[in-house]
Amino acid sequence: MNSQEYLNQIKRYFAHLIVEIKCNNACDHFDINKVAENFFIPILSIVYDCPDLKNQNIIKANFPSVDLGCKSTGMSFQVTSDGSSSKVIYTLEKFREHKLDAVYNALFVLIITEKQKSYTSEALQTEIARQAITFATDVNIIDYTDLMAKIAAGPIAKLKQLCEALAAEFDRWTDYNQFRSDLDGFLDFSNSKIEVEKKTKKYIPSIFVEPTKAKETTRLFGHPVFFSRKIEDKLRKVDYSYINRYLPKMGIGPLQSGIVPLSDTDFPRSLEEVFGHLADRKRLIQQEVKRVNPLGFSPKTSCPEYEVAPEKKAIQSLLKIALEAAASGSENLYDEALRLINTAESKILLITSSAGQGKTNFICDLIENQFGKFEIPSVFIPARELNKYSHPNRILSFVSQNRYLPRRDDIHAVLDLFNQVSKGIQKPFVIAIDGINEVKELESFLSELSDFLNAVCQYEFIKVIITCRTEFFESKFASLLDEPFADAILRIKDLKADMSDESLERMLSSYLTHFNIEVQLSDRAADFLKSDLLMMRIFCDLNEGQNKGVVSDIYKVKLYESYLYRKADSFPQELKPEFLSCLYNIVEHMLSEDRYQNVNVGGYSYPQQQIIDRLVSEDIILRREPAEKTLQTMLDETISFTYDELRDFVIGLYIVNRVAKSDFSKFLEVLGRLRTLPIYEGVFKYVYLLARQADDASILEVCEAAEDFDVHYSIAIATLPHEYQNEDDRNRALEYLDINRKTEVVRRIGIFLFNRGKSEQVLNRRLLIEHINFLDDPDVSKLFFILFRTRARVPSFEKDPIKEFLAAWLDAVKTVEDPDEDYLTFVIQLSFLANPGQQFELRSALAQIKGRGKMSACFSFVENARSDRIAGFARSIVAFVGASQ
Repeated sequence: MNSQEYLNQIKRYFAHLIVEIKCNNACDHFDINKVAENFFIPILSIVYDCPDLKNQNIIKANFPSVDLGCKSTGMSFQVTSDGSSSKVIYTLEKFREHKLDAVYNALFVLIITEKQKSYTSEALQTEIARQAITFATDVNIIDYTDLMAKIAAGPIAKLKQLCEALAAEFDRWTDYNQFRSDLDGFLDFSNSKIEVEKKTKKYIPSIFVEPTKAKETTRLFGHPVFFSRKIEDKLRKVDYSYINRYLPKMGIGPLQSGIVPLSDTDFPRSLEEVFGHLADRKRLIQQEVKRVNPLGFSPKTSCPEYEVAPEKKAIQSLLKIALEAAASGSENLYDEALRLINTAESKILLITSSAGQGKTNFICDLIENQFGKFEIPSVFIPARELNKYSHPNRILSFVSQNRYLPRRDDIHAVLDLFNQVSKGIQKPFVIAIDGINEVKELESFLSELSDFLNAVCQYEFIKVIITCRTEFFESKFASLLDEPFADAILRIKDLKADMSDESLERMLSSYLTHFNIEVQLSDRAADFLKSDLLMMRIFCDLNEGQNKGVVSDIYKVKLYESYLYRKADSFPQELKPEFLSCLYNIVEHMLSEDRYQNVNVGGYSYPQQQIIDRLVSEDIILRREPAEKTLQTMLDETISFTYDELRDFVIGLYIVNRVAKSDFSKFLEVLGRLRTLPIYEGVFKYVYLLARQADDASILEVCEAAEDFDVHYSIAIATLPHEYQNEDDRNRALEYLDINRKTEVVRRIGIFLFNRGKSEQVLNRRLLIEHINFLDDPDVSKLFFILFRTRARVPSFEKDPIKEFLAAWLDAVKTVEDPDEDYLTFVIQLSFLANPGQQFELRSALAQIKGRGKMSACFSFVENARSDRIAGFARSIVAFVGASQ
């Protein structure tokens, strides 16, 4: 081609671009305006000889005033479709306010459509005069005609270079257009993996209950435009009038906030505007904190302007506490607002929690429902799927299998495409990677993940969500928190800890409904299931489709045994005989190596490998661990039991059912060797419980002769099914309630008995209150102090657990006509330890109950207590009976 042919081709490209921009803007599609920033980088770099021209918004999100900058030449460019004088004025104002003249010596405003014929407004000329750089409207405001004029004067080599650059950019724009039109198909395919999670029951939508705090966090993280109004709500609550009540009295001028309240109608409506607005808000808040902090409870800085004159020192000391309370209240609101801003600005959301606590449920619901509702583009990646691809491009390979994605050779090209989409629709593009602990080649993946996150942080509007088991993250991935991008990470450390009791109650109800279980759970049984979501899942898996009737207690020893039997029965016929042998094989490895996690299963038989794969995929019985890489084990798989207590149960089962039955001396040797290890307590408990269920006299004799058996018994008895309890347990419980025994034993036995309200059970609350009635002073007081973890005199600034217990009973009894008799008896026995005011309330409430005549046996029982203080309080109630009738 000759020069004219190159020029004609360049003109056609520019004409095509301008028509595209005008047509899209006319339809309110402004995404091409943002794409144009990158489009013009190679063009301007050639025309203005700026070899290192870069998009400043990628280097630093929402870089003020300029879009493109070249450090070597000092040139900067604002790229916009708005050719008005007001836009130019705004650009110049921001350039001056942010002191960009220290970085750039020239500013050009590139109008990507057509500029005005003239720029003569007084306001513009005034702003130009205030600039530290030279700015001429006829030189520094440019459009395509100015570019063409400079291009036409260039040599043919430069024309050829421009033609090739424009052709490449139009190819990218064509790809982008195609991707935008195929975006729904791309997202549907990307998130089809969520349907797989449903089929495998890793994600059960009907049982999902969202943790309230985590919900608010993820909403603000994922959609800052919509939810950032919460930050303004915090700022509106800051009221300096409380502080200003005191400052003038101390000779200090009143505070005036530098933050102007923003109404909802004035709130930014695009991502770029929101992030710019939040950056300004953060700066203003930090300035206000510096002013307020010296007046609060915990001043971190001193401020000379708040020095109080000597004659005002006396009034300052009088007003000090009130002023500190008002100032700290304002500072706390500012801190909350800063925390919310950090949430909105964060690029990476890290969710860690222990196994079975709902991470997959949470992230799948987040993408399917929350992000789906707000049309936030999201890609869901189950991390175990990455095992199908080779390092170092596993994430890219997974994303690229989607036929709707234009071919991209590196992760930056993919991220750039996603970022362009985000700019167009003004919503973040979210990439969610669930369960990074399930990737096998840990070392290489850690490096790959670090590089990926570092790349993500270079793009304005892309965000990443990662989930990982807590213990796995702490031991294997914690180095991510030391990377340069660590400041961009927002972490939710424990999903379950974030759930209210109401949320857990709804989750339990949803679980029972989903698994079609008819059951009436006692408060104790329900609390047991709510305390551990993995136990909730095991219970429901085990009892699916059953009518359980009334369930008062759930015992782990029976739950684990039944669950393992049910799990074995669910396997194909050829694998069933291998199920228990496989678990025992794992235990044998643990015992032989004194290693109770990270067991290498590389040499197992093929059927056992199949069993392990199935169990690991469910992540309820077994979990995958990263293998230690040696030449011999580099291809082997390493596993642990998901739940430490289930591991202890299986070890106990193995020792009782296999070792003790085949070689009792080896049983003694194994149990003795475990005694020095941390797992001994859990294993001993299940050995003892299994022996009790089997009535194995030989094993029981060994257990009962063990050192610290009273401690082990006090732990185990609460988990022994009541049908196996007998008169020996009754005698042993009374023996262990002796206040001269170990405090932990007395407390456990006492609390266990108190929580067993059913009189038909051998061990129950009645046994405890009979023991209390038998004790003299001061032994009975000591017993109560042990049970409540307190002492005789509780300082006024500390909580008194006995007082709180009695206060809770006083509140509850108001709505209960006939309280539980043994519970009532315990309250009467305990009441002598209340303070005088609370004793008066207790006498009044108890007198009303006694006056109804239904619980007379409780009162007469306590009146005959050996303790004079207990009996005296019980008898004093009589005087109140007449007054209450």
